[in-house]
Amino acid sequence: MAWFIGAGLGKTGAGALFGPVGICASICAFAAYQLYQHARQGQEGARRRLIIERQENGDMDSSEVEEFLHLGSADRYKYILKNKRPFTREGYVYHVEADHIPPLQSLHRAREQREFPLLKYKNPNLYRIVMEMKTDPPGQERLTVQVPTDLHRAALSSGNSTASTECRLLLARRIASGETTLMLKQAFIIAHPFSSQQIRRTTGLPGMENKIPQKIELKRDRIVKIYKKAFLTLIRMYCDIEMIIDCKERDDLIEYVEKGMYLNEESEEYKEILDIVRRNSRR
Repeated sequence: MAWFIGAGLGKTGAGALFGPVGICASICAFAAYQLYQHARQGQEGARRRLIIERQENGDMDSSEVEEFLHLGSADRYKYILKNKRPFTREGYVYHVEADHIPPLQSLHRAREQREFPLLKYKNPNLYRIVMEMKTDPPGQERLTVQVPTDLHRAALSSGNSTASTECRLLLARRIASGETTLMLKQAFIIAHPFSSQQIRRTTGLPGMENKIPQKIELKRDRIVKIYKKAFLTLIRMYCDIEMIIDCKERDDLIEYVEKGMYLNEESEEYKEILDIVRRNSRR
């Protein structure tokens, strides 16, 4: 701005002095702005690297990472976004994702199933949840858990592969027929990264472990604890809040999770998913 004023005063001789001063001021301001931006980017980069650096330096263990990122937290999706993501303001983006259990696609596709109209009488609350998806496609009101991004994307419950799509369709059929307990057991199987990994290896389906960048490092036993905590919280919320299972079904599911049965390759619900993935692993 000073340059234009100086140019306008050129006839009086003031422009000869004020114009160059304006140029110098502009250059200095631009240089200062560039330095500020560089420093800011450096700070943000340091923030994003902080978790990995602290882990590598031994200053932050898996339990502290779990607590800092609220891993395994379960709630309605809108509350997870509102209350469990404060770290994103510090630059820790893309470290976590929300995992809807059952998947949103399963809820959406349940309406397409022939037996769905009868669900209104078998399980009115589950029917209500499915119908609410019409006005809530992103699942803001649906229960979800917060998990590491790489683990979520490695699970059979996510992705566009034929095998994953067919697994979600299986859950849609379970929902439509009112087989809620079995649906949740199979939802846990395809949501868990280790059972998904087992099934991929058995069927020859390509694994996702090396295709998704890791933002954090977690030991196997910590991952098991995170998912167990998340599953148990979901079970209680589906009983006490959504009321799609009764107390007996809740206790059955709690025992199922406590014993880690979603990793049991001999269970019928596991074998059914294994068969679906095997039949679709080459498609």
